[in-house]
Amino acid sequence: MGLDVTFHPVSVEDLQRFLFDVFEAPAVASRLPELTPNAALRELIIAEYAKFERWQEEDAPLEATYAMLAATLAGARHPYWYSRGDSLSGLASEDPGIDSLFVPFTKLAHGPFRDLPNPSAGRITENYTASDIVPAQALPQFAARLSDLADVLRETWDDENLASLHATVRYAREKGLGLMEVGDLVVPIVNEYGTEPENFRAAFIGQMDP
Repeated sequence: MGLDVTFHPVSVEDLQRFLFDVFEAPAVASRLPELTPNAALRELIIAEYAKFERWQEEDAPLEATYAMLAATLAGARHPYWYSRGDSLSGLASEDPGIDSLFVPFTKLAHGPFRDLPNPSAGRITENYTASDIVPAQALPQFAARLSDLADVLRETWDDENLASLHATVRYAREKGLGLMEVGDLVVPIVNEYGTEPENFRAAFIGQMDP
């Protein structure tokens, strides 16, 4: 895939508070300052909240709408790491052990968000789409599977992209978080950020630490 991929540690609690609950009761969008002090980012998120009714009316693809917003919320809270071209979705398509660990993030919700259709199989499908989640409890198994695939990954992934993946997994495990990925939420070559720029991590900027 010729995508600008970012790997995101993600809190299910944050998704419940700032996505699933807002879907059910729009007035709780007033919680948003708890997530980020960045006023411009809050405005961006509020603009996405305003699209919920249209997305439901149009049966808009979840991976291009709510899942993208989930990644925006995750990037507002936690550092995230960049990968040009290499993706977990590509890896999952080749490896059932990785594929089986993704959980539809709709099913992590309490409330009506659980009932939204998710026909994408939880992967990046094209530009401007996001994946489902590898939940925190599955990350030890996920890390073990990456270790099993180490030789394959060294041969097929760019070294910097692989370093980003491992950095994300380490951070997520340390913080008790899940993991997701998104395509083109951030396009650094044109300075386009759909989430918190200060949380961007990449080898080419010399910033890989959390």
